[in-house]
Amino acid sequence: MKSSPTFCSLAQLLEWTHVDPPSPQCAYLVRAGSPCKGWMSRKISDQARSLVAEHLDLLTAVSEGWTKAFFQKLATIHLCNNHKKHDFHAIEQWLGEFTTGRDTIIDKLEEYYNLDMDDTRTGESEDNADDVESSGIDSEESDEEQSVSEEEDISDEEDASDEEESVSASSSQFEAPIGLLRYTYTIAEDEVAKDVTHLLEQPVKGKSQPPGYIYVIRPIGLLGKLKVGYTTSHSPQVERFRMHQKCHQEFEEVTKRLAPYAYRVEQLLLREFSNKHYTLENACQSCGTYHRELLDVDEDTLLRCLEKWIGFVESCPYNKKGNLTKEAKERLPRPALKSYLGCKPTRHRRSPGVTPTKKRASQGSQIVSPPGVGFRVPTSATKYLNVHETELNHDDLCAAVEGLQLTPSRHRRAVP
Repeated sequence: MKSSPTFCSLAQLLEWTHVDPPSPQCAYLVRAGSPCKGWMSRKISDQARSLVAEHLDLLTAVSEGWTKAFFQKLATIHLCNNHKKHDFHAIEQWLGEFTTGRDTIIDKLEEYYNLDMDDTRTGESEDNADDVESSGIDSEESDEEQSVSEEEDISDEEDASDEEESVSASSSQFEAPIGLLRYTYTIAEDEVAKDVTHLLEQPVKGKSQPPGYIYVIRPIGLLGKLKVGYTTSHSPQVERFRMHQKCHQEFEEVTKRLAPYAYRVEQLLLREFSNKHYTLENACQSCGTYHRELLDVDEDTLLRCLEKWIGFVESCPYNKKGNLTKEAKERLPRPALKSYLGCKPTRHRRSPGVTPTKKRASQGSQIVSPPGVGFRVPTSATKYLNVHETELNHDDLCAAVEGLQLTPSRHRRAVP
């Protein structure tokens, strides 16, 4: 019986990467137990060191946020072209070593990067420090915005009734929800299942490939709503949370999870709750968008579905070409169904009054008048129109048609 291939240990790979000068080589072990003779270039060694540095917080964190994505990249770097076909076995070996000997691996990383024990094993203190740092930076950058908001609060208090005047400006900011307008898709459950299945079946390429963080936040001013997002940066606190603070001022972090195919996971989550989407009635004054990833979903339900999709993508459902494997097609998570594989996605039509996109909003709400009969209408500079549906009375419409006075054309065609 042919035995499975073996590879150098994870600890040995870290040593190869961080010694000076580095000694990158193929991690595949030949029959004698020695590494393959295939040596890597110095550029490959730099890639390996950068990979470990980028995922340092992931490897040393207390949470179970680590995934196979890191080890997949590690196998790509440390296996030569002749042995890349064994990357699956390498990933399984290194993942098992990390699971059983995690403390030893962390000790080595602390030695290489001169880390403190408390810094690597207390994730909550790091998160709190990041929150304090981000809030401090944002407070310095948005002094003008705070002054404007204070003036608006004062004007609101002057126009309010005597009973409302007793309420402070800060409390009214949180108690009065921002205007929301629901996406009135009301998609049938089978259509939602088809959409989710179609998305799962699409090859992972482009921005769907990189791993990243999927996060859920709760804007304080949007009562009962949760916002889902993703980022491929080092951590959401570095960039995304600071942007959300400018848009929503106050919000609570519900969760953040590191996973492969981060964008794909986010889109699967949003597709599953297509009937629960809300959007701002007016464009955000900070970024000009309508924040369409607002969901009216129970927190426990949303978190369970998030773990469901992360667990699925962590099981390597896509092959090297990014296509969904036959094995994965047999275990599609609900609401996806095997019987819907190959179905085209449903094209949803928004109801009247749905907020336009950012591009349309930036062009204003100009409405072009309908053309009169017999006149050539000049081309409008507005590319998009805001169309409002109205109910027509049959009698009024007939009377209006009878009252029309048609103007003859200036260029009459000769009758043959």
